[in-house]
Amino acid sequence: MRRGGPSRWSTRRSAQWVPLKPELVVEVCYDHFTGDRFRHGTRLLRWRPDKAPLQCTLEQVKQQKSKLMALLD
Repeated sequence: MRRGGPSRWSTRRSAQWVPLKPELVVEVCYDHFTGDRFRHGTRLLRWRPDKAPLQCTLEQVKQQKSKLMALLD
């Protein structure tokens, strides 16, 4: 689904999307990440006044691929 696109769950809600200027940073705990979106049980853990918004990127949430068989050696 694209930002501002129709929702597959609700056709009555407004699909209007308004981008926000990043000014504050929070640390979150999440169960699943798809594309560029947090999914399912995302929770706010704490405010991060020590971080600037430009320090926070999607690269930080991408999982690194590992060789599972190498773990058994």
